[in-house]
Amino acid sequence: MFFGLPDKFWKHNYYSSLHIKDLLTLLQTCKYFNKQKKYIYRIIYCKLINSPYLEIHIPGTNIAQPHYFCKDLTIHTNNVNVIHEVLTLLNNNKYLRNMFIKSNSTRKCLRKLTHIVNTVYDKKITIHTGSREYSEYRDDFL
Repeated sequence: MFFGLPDKFWKHNYYSSLHIKDLLTLLQTCKYFNKQKKYIYRIIYCKLINSPYLEIHIPGTNIAQPHYFCKDLTIHTNNVNVIHEVLTLLNNNKYLRNMFIKSNSTRKCLRKLTHIVNTVYDKKITIHTGSREYSEYRDDFL
């Protein structure tokens, strides 16, 4: 119990409502939440790969344009800075990196990112080059 609230409250209501950067800050600042770090890392992994696409409706048309420049950490973006942050996170965090490497997904973007994470970790390319490569792949993919 933390602040008189049971662990189920923190798991079901609080953790899922936070952004990825907030969850990472929470792990760094509080020993109580650090005890549940594997659970929090699984939430971060899910948020990284399952972020929904945002759509912008252009006035006067019936066409919805996908919004590629979101500021939250996700792999579903063409923003090089966000991909750079994601690759830095995966390169510096052993637990999240292993989750990506072990993922056996049929999703093309996830397989491409896993390949880039492996090559960045093996120091064959830099994080900056990897983020550019992934961003160009996303442009071609979409």
